[in-house]
Amino acid sequence: DGFFTRFALMARFTPVLPLIGGSTKFQPIYVGDVAHAIANALKPQHAGKTFELGGPRAYTMKELLQYITREIDRPRMLLPLPIPVAAPMGYVIGALSRLNPFFGPPLTGDQVQMLKTDTVVSPGAATIADLGVTTLETVESITPTYLWRHRPHGQFQPPHVDEASRVESEDVGAAGRRARRVADQIRDLVQPVDRADRRSPVALRENQPQPRKTRDGRDE
Repeated sequence: DGFFTRFALMARFTPVLPLIGGSTKFQPIYVGDVAHAIANALKPQHAGKTFELGGPRAYTMKELLQYITREIDRPRMLLPLPIPVAAPMGYVIGALSRLNPFFGPPLTGDQVQMLKTDTVVSPGAATIADLGVTTLETVESITPTYLWRHRPHGQFQPPHVDEASRVESEDVGAAGRRARRVADQIRDLVQPVDRADRRSPVALRENQPQPRKTRDGRDE
């Protein structure tokens, strides 16, 4: 996903992440759920209808950035940038990017303008549930499957899990259960060695059973 990957990549190279529109809300949805909804929308009973698709939970921009930095285990300071300050910067960066077709701008003026309004399903609108898709994958169940690339030690580093970074849901879907099982397996593999096993060769020799002596003083 371009959104999560972009900020995870930024967090790898900078100690500060810009926070633009921190209270603006988003409702991310898994592409597989969207594909399922599109397939169902082709049915005759849905002809001429408009549906708004959104995930199972809405997040603020600040919550998403905090989640990304926790998931990749790279704590970063969030620097709030007001929209009037960020917009000119975005237009300048966007204009400069046109000079180099191989340069993807991290921020554009249009993106800043979009951060002025929430991107969520409207109240009363027909939703993905009306298309028969009722079990949705969450951000927490999908993004760990590719964000591990941005952790300091990659796939061999278990993700940081706490109550603030977990969506409490009755059903997080098959992908969520698989991701949690993999995280548990990785955590078991990288548990630190018990200190009792970190003994010196001398200590190990001292703890070995001593040979018994015969009557003439020789070892058995």
